Amino acid sequence: MVPVMKCTKISLLFSAIVFCVSPVWADSDSERANLANLVAELDSLSNTLTIYQINSLQDRRYLFDYDALSQDLQAMRSGIVEYINKDLSMAREIPPLSGQYTKQRGGE
Repeated sequence: MVPVMKCTKISLLFSAIVFCVSPVWADSDSERANLANLVAELDSLSNTLTIYQINSLQDRRYLFDYDALSQDLQAMRSGIVEYINKDLSMAREIPPLSGQYTKQRGGE
């Protein structure tokens, strides 16, 4: 499989997760169920990402930064799980996502 196609599949799956999830403003039980489904989708995406990382080409000048994407997915998953499992009467600081998924071979 061509690396560009791998990135495209990851992007499409990620977009589907983010934009096609049922509205989260529904009642709390259905909201929790929807968010639990989203956590399962993020877990599946993380597993797919690991497979792609193992099979990625490492002999190019610029590489896809699988570790940065993995960390961002984990941050999203952690935030959702925290929301599901706790009362949100107190606001919390949300760390920013990296959003940078290209790195130069041999550094950065």
